[in-house]
Amino acid sequence: MRANSNKKEGTEFEVKLKDLFYENGYWVHLFQQNQAGQPCDLIAVKGVDAFIIDAKDCKSGRFPLTRVEENQFLSMSRWCERTHHEAFFALQLPDEEDVYFIPFKTICNCLDNNVRSLNSEAIKECSFTFREIF
Repeated sequence: MRANSNKKEGTEFEVKLKDLFYENGYWVHLFQQNQAGQPCDLIAVKGVDAFIIDAKDCKSGRFPLTRVEENQFLSMSRWCERTHHEAFFALQLPDEEDVYFIPFKTICNCLDNNVRSLNSEAIKECSFTFREIF
């Protein structure tokens, strides 16, 4: 039962994120969930800017970097390399209205420096809110 609750909360966060971009003038596509997984949850485009974003609902107030899947590393690396646009992880912390966006490159730097998990304070330090970045 808990897995279904987590999935439902994650899906609700993805829809909230999609609506946030749409309400701010972006064309947004929310990828359909499938068993094989996809490298991100949505793509947002406005003018010449295009971003891929993976949503992570962090109910515990912590983001274990093990939640970043191998296919996300490969596809986000390729996306950044080929498009020269950024990929982000969007994090929802408990009891917070703001969504925190951490650039994929920041996640890579954390892992390169043997950081394995980010608590809520670290998330806020290395991320941007929607208004700060989009």
